[in-house]
Amino acid sequence: MVFDTNISHKKNKILLVEDEKKSADPIIEILESNSYSVTHVNSGDNALEVTKSEVFDLILLDIGLPESIDFGYEVCERLKKRKEMKDVPIIFLTGKTDRKSIERGFNVGAVDYISKPSKHGELLARVKTHLDLKSKTKSFKQLASDLSKFIDKKRIEIEQLKLESENQKRNNNTLTRLIEEAEKTNEELKLIVASTKVAADKVIIFIHGLGGKKRKNRWEFMDKAIKNDKKFYAQYDIKFQEYPSEYIKWHPFGKSPSIQVLADDLKTLIEVECRDFKEIALVAHSMGGLIARQYIVDSIINQKPTNVNKLMLYATPNNGSQLAKLGILLQFRNIPIFQMKKKSSFIKNLNVQWDKLKVEELVKVKYIYGGKDRIVSKKSAIRNTNNSDYWVEIDKNHFSIGKPRDNSDRSYIILKKFVLNTSQSGHYQK
Repeated sequence: MVFDTNISHKKNKILLVEDEKKSADPIIEILESNSYSVTHVNSGDNALEVTKSEVFDLILLDIGLPESIDFGYEVCERLKKRKEMKDVPIIFLTGKTDRKSIERGFNVGAVDYISKPSKHGELLARVKTHLDLKSKTKSFKQLASDLSKFIDKKRIEIEQLKLESENQKRNNNTLTRLIEEAEKTNEELKLIVASTKVAADKVIIFIHGLGGKKRKNRWEFMDKAIKNDKKFYAQYDIKFQEYPSEYIKWHPFGKSPSIQVLADDLKTLIEVECRDFKEIALVAHSMGGLIARQYIVDSIINQKPTNVNKLMLYATPNNGSQLAKLGILLQFRNIPIFQMKKKSSFIKNLNVQWDKLKVEELVKVKYIYGGKDRIVSKKSAIRNTNNSDYWVEIDKNHFSIGKPRDNSDRSYIILKKFVLNTSQSGHYQK
């Protein structure tokens, strides 16, 4: 039996709830010019009424409806209480982009938001994304239901044939054929499930240190372990910050980017590629931990809230490293090495700002040090001798820490425990 996983395309119906004609007209023009069917109502009451008699594929809902200051949220909440509206995506149109307003929208059932005035490209992209996701979800649920019914039917037939076979010792050929068909169907289901990865709403961003790369000598073992853990991988997407870093700078006229510049690179990665994730965990090694800490400090100072809620620091020289002095003698243009030496102005300023802003009350931080690390001391890795929020990988050195041999290795177990522990999460906000 072959199952068709293709999604049928039709002219999608969109309900636009917007009281201002000057705001509604451009949106209608953009959507209808791209083959969407648009129904426009100018109040929340009309929206609640029209959805009783018509079925829509998606709703664009203005938060600031004229009935009251919170009526847009109330309309969304009332719509989502209806059984028939449960799977209809609602996108808020809003001029409010502060964290509190956005989170409130998600809490009452919205799946996304578009800032007003809406931009042509952003409007179409977000509408298409959520219509596609709704269609794929519906198609997959139907497929799973049909397949379950088919398997149940075949199981009943097989049981009936088994009973007849015990009494009459016949129909062996038919029984064999049905068993083979059920097994083939089961294999098809496995292939369908394996090829259908529902988009996760959480992400782990891995950040390498000086001289590290994503696929070479740093995160490839952790990447493999996570992907082998199907249940964990279904909950979290994985991304990597990659940047040029060398222990030895062979080009005398070249210059390595500073840790502040690399923090800006991480900011760009998060704002461009990770905007729609509800939770972001940063996992960093060595100098990568300083990049992550600088990014968090910059975000708080600049009042730029993100969904970063956890930070895991492997062998990070939070108080600097004595070996950086040797690097300075060899590398006069390698700026990060200067910044990582003990008592450098960068290290001092970062730690002062970190404590002043009380970052660890806003973001859950876990420090990890290696029992055999001869590059970053325990005191520097855990930052503060009074700090009790740390773990140790007793058999790992600076280069093997955070590299699990398999899914039973402590390196993987502690990462999974920390990331999955929801009681430890907390976003920092404006």
